[in-house]
Amino acid sequence: MMNQTKFTSIASLAPLIISLLLMSIDVRADNTLIPREQLHFKRITTKDGLPSTYINTILQRKNGLMWIGTKGGLARFDGLNITSYHYNPDNNNGLGSDDITALYEDHKQQLWVGTINGLYKFDDGTSDFNHIPTLDTNQPLVIFYITQDNNNRYWIGTDQGLYVLDERQQLVWQYKVENSIKFIGQSSSNEMWIGTKQGLYLVNPITLSPESLPSNKNDQLPKYSRLSIYDGLIDKETLWLATRNWGLIKIDLNTNTISNEYSKYSGHLNHDSVWTLAKQQDDLWLGYFYDGISRFSPSSETNLSHKYHPQINYTIPYNNVSKLYFDNTGLLWIATTNGLAITDPKNKLVRQIGEYQSITNKHVWSIDKHKSDIWFGTEDGLNKFNLTSNKLTTFPSSNGDGKLPNTIIWSLYATNEHVWLGTNSGLLKFNPKQNSATRITNPKTFEQYGDEESIYNVTEHNNQLILGYYNGSIATFDLKTEQFINTFSDISTGYITNIIPFESTYIVGSQHGLTILNIEQPDSSQRLIDYHITSMKLINEQLWVGTLSDGLYLLEVKDKQWQIKKRLAKTNKLPNNSIKALSVSNNGDVWVSSRGLIYKIKQSDYSVQLYTHQFHWLNMEFHENASSFAKDDLIIFGGNEGIVFFPTDAIKQQTAFPPLTLSSYLISNERYFNITSKGKIKIPPKHKFYAFNVSALEFLSPESIVYQYKLLPGKENWQTLESSELSLSNLPYNEYELKLRATNSNQEFNRQSFDIYLDIMPPFWWSTYAKALYVFLLIGFVLFQIMRLKHMTFKAKHDALTGLPNREYLTQELTLKIKNAERYNYNIAVLFFDLNDFKSINDNYGHDVGDRLLKHVGTHINQCIREHDFFARQSGDEFILILDKIADDVALQTAIERILSAFNQKFTYEQQEIKYQSSIGISIYSAHNRVSVKELIKQADTAMYKSKVSKEPYCYFRHPS
Repeated sequence: MMNQTKFTSIASLAPLIISLLLMSIDVRADNTLIPREQLHFKRITTKDGLPSTYINTILQRKNGLMWIGTKGGLARFDGLNITSYHYNPDNNNGLGSDDITALYEDHKQQLWVGTINGLYKFDDGTSDFNHIPTLDTNQPLVIFYITQDNNNRYWIGTDQGLYVLDERQQLVWQYKVENSIKFIGQSSSNEMWIGTKQGLYLVNPITLSPESLPSNKNDQLPKYSRLSIYDGLIDKETLWLATRNWGLIKIDLNTNTISNEYSKYSGHLNHDSVWTLAKQQDDLWLGYFYDGISRFSPSSETNLSHKYHPQINYTIPYNNVSKLYFDNTGLLWIATTNGLAITDPKNKLVRQIGEYQSITNKHVWSIDKHKSDIWFGTEDGLNKFNLTSNKLTTFPSSNGDGKLPNTIIWSLYATNEHVWLGTNSGLLKFNPKQNSATRITNPKTFEQYGDEESIYNVTEHNNQLILGYYNGSIATFDLKTEQFINTFSDISTGYITNIIPFESTYIVGSQHGLTILNIEQPDSSQRLIDYHITSMKLINEQLWVGTLSDGLYLLEVKDKQWQIKKRLAKTNKLPNNSIKALSVSNNGDVWVSSRGLIYKIKQSDYSVQLYTHQFHWLNMEFHENASSFAKDDLIIFGGNEGIVFFPTDAIKQQTAFPPLTLSSYLISNERYFNITSKGKIKIPPKHKFYAFNVSALEFLSPESIVYQYKLLPGKENWQTLESSELSLSNLPYNEYELKLRATNSNQEFNRQSFDIYLDIMPPFWWSTYAKALYVFLLIGFVLFQIMRLKHMTFKAKHDALTGLPNREYLTQELTLKIKNAERYNYNIAVLFFDLNDFKSINDNYGHDVGDRLLKHVGTHINQCIREHDFFARQSGDEFILILDKIADDVALQTAIERILSAFNQKFTYEQQEIKYQSSIGISIYSAHNRVSVKELIKQADTAMYKSKVSKEPYCYFRHPS
């Protein structure tokens, strides 16, 4: 009976016990530990052009291009374009297999490619793969490792042992081992370390002979012969080995002994099987067998893991990691058996907390930071992240009495004890310790609007909350008395988005614009901007106002009135006109969240700094005003994928410019590769279309790069390309200089350009040689015409027999000389010659002798006269001589005597001297004898007849008067 009574009493208490248990469950919040570092990986798959998702190896060549060896072929990657090379049985100059197992660039910048079917060397000029026949064996060789020693000999690790080749690719040594060689390295003492799947070996590179290794005294450490090695690296005096089952092995190269072993068993690593490793600064990065990657610090022995998450796209693509590789800019490349990934380890302090970290809802609408806690509200509850413990605590909404209701938390303000929430249910006072919420109703708004008390904005000022309502009202709430003080109705026709107290006013941003509310005289409010206001910040008495579609406005007070000072928009500085939220760092710089972007505006000069490289992974639509004032220089933004937060000093502006390369160029339908800056491309005349694929080697955010070009001669100014391809067609035959340049991810243009010389070759008939021939022929033709014209002109003005000027030429010349004599007041003389007895010479000796005599006279007279005198044949045996610029009678007499001496020259015919004389008539053109050309010649002719009659050698013309 007693036992039955006890049972009945316990049963009666059951509802109370269950109720208490439920209450305890409600009070308890969910906790999740968030990693203190977060890497964001860009994935590259077959959709991007990879020949296979199974990646074996990675290499960056000196020109910056990435080469990726896969099980389905070899890929060349420039950040934008992937070019694949495949096995083709019909191509004797191609790869022997699609399974690429090793890549190496030697000291001469030649690319070596190892496959499961032998070794090849790539020809950059022809894109051929030249087989290395030295390694031909009865069975195909699988090439696992390629390197060079200090003597430029090639060390080839295969599945059949070690091969050493000289610079001429001749085999100098072969060393058989039973297992595949996965690592070859040379220490500072020049010893060669050979890592295989069944042990570690040491080789003397001078004698090319194996050397013994000392035994380990510590029985807890593995024997060299038991190590299954998959990768290794030598760092100064330390050899690090990635092994199967033994984790990470550290060997002291001073003693050649194992100094430490790190594994999952020892509590250091993710897994005991490490497949690959890489080093950056003091950290080792390890890739595991189906367990992701980790950053291991040997000094602190800390290990931070990064693994694949099926729902988070910025994690690695798969946990089975085959290769880790750091490029020359510090980016980490992760090869897995299900794709490739890239990340920048420097951005590890940028963190996102979202749906898959179990927050109450992925849509974050409100944020506040209080001490070391970040509070953020969603559609389904409240979340708190502690920056010290890295612990996420969630407070999901509930339908229970006194619990956080199912409502959107639009805004919040956190204190030591409570979090004040502006929600669709009005003002809520939330107690985190009790996980309870109390609704506080505003009597005035309740009276006017009933239960519709949606609060969109909560701003704290002087221990009061200023509340902005969805209905356009504003109210103040005292935090000490927890009582409403004032309510201002109908401040805006749209919902209130922001409120900033300023002196005796409230600066109010709303769905429909910006209003300056005078608290004492609400009716005298000032309206400024008629756009949807999303976020506002007051910085050093300068008001920054973000709008949904019209950019950013800067206002300042002048004459006690707020006035617009400046507008920033897409037309001048901003990437777009949509501003979602603003945050301010301690130095006054403004951080902006926009459509999928986070960027910074420097307050000093309003310059915009983009960070597309750092936020390449971010696929978030940010929400309006979802930000926190940057306390402790921590920037926090919220959106449809949770929150993103980072210390401002963790984000560095990209000042360096990625190398610019011409990835390929197309002439008609033929594509070519391997052109360097200052290189020359010859384009034959039959090709009219040519395209150039340019790429800046920006691997994380290539879409942020802007390209420009110049074509000289022709386009002297920089032209912006819409994409990374430049297409040209039908250029005139000429030599051109094509200049290309690109921005960095901050969209600042590099001053250095990538230059290419284009030779648009003409057909032969329009070539340089043809043009030279045409010019030569043209010059010859012109010269011929000039000579012909001169000859014709000479014939027209000269006597055909003697070559002396003829009568027409004489008339022209005498006319000119008379004009000059009259103008400059000097005398000229005209001498008319007629050979005596010329008819008898013709009759006695023949006309041929007469002609020769005429030539004889012409020649000797010309030799006796001055340069500016003129001697012509009038007709028959008559000649006329013009003596120009006669100074006086003495000069004239001297000239006449000189001329008479010409008639004393012997003229012989068949050794017989023939005497000849001439009668000369002289007329003088002077101030006293201003006559015409015809008259002057007639006067000389009259004087000549007088000379002939009087038998005098010469006679002057005398006027009858």
